[in-house]
Amino acid sequence: LRVAGAGAHRGAATPIQPTVRKASLLERGAPRLQPSPSSPVMAELMAASTLDGLKYIAELDDEAVCDTMVSTVFEVLLRKAEAGQPAVDAASPAIGAAAAKQLYASLCALFLEASKADESAENVATILEENGVATARAAKISASFNVNKEQIRWTLRCTGISRANVVGCSWRLDYHVRSSATGVEHVPVYFVSLKTKEKSGVVDSVDFTCSLEQMQDLLATVQDATKQVDRMLSSADQEK
Repeated sequence: LRVAGAGAHRGAATPIQPTVRKASLLERGAPRLQPSPSSPVMAELMAASTLDGLKYIAELDDEAVCDTMVSTVFEVLLRKAEAGQPAVDAASPAIGAAAAKQLYASLCALFLEASKADESAENVATILEENGVATARAAKISASFNVNKEQIRWTLRCTGISRANVVGCSWRLDYHVRSSATGVEHVPVYFVSLKTKEKSGVVDSVDFTCSLEQMQDLLATVQDATKQVDRMLSSADQEK
């Protein structure tokens, strides 16, 4: 933001740099795919160890144990349960305690990442099948994911700390010349409009008014934040 000089009562749209950190694949929107025979983007997003854990689903011969594991994961993600230890304990006799824990963690990561990327049930089923899960069981698990996906996305929106990026700014200066209560004033009033962009690509604006003192405080805050980011970037470059 920049306060206009003498005779300049309107500021041209001034671009503001978005958040400096590098956007992930999810934030850049790359994983938002249409249903397809395979989902290479999801495979890229998921760590190899996470994918390895999914193979243990095929080793659960008891369908009830598998159902309990999947339903418990959804309950934990939706904060309907505090921990998934009962499901891990139920699966341990069949595949071992370590494998059961890895399977639980893998399902949590899969459902979270797929929900963030708004993946289709078909792509989730493909990921499972590529890791050795039978088609019928993969379809059943992906159907459960499809039922719970929007609730997971809502929970993430409510608990996340991410905010829309500020991608532009415009402002204008008016004068409050006279008040019916106090008479002549000649008080400057700034009208500010911040253009924002959500991770989903939705563009919106935040409009507000402020006094000269508030405008100066806002400008100082932005300048302090810019200096802090510059210091962090310089420190990161030195470490390299």
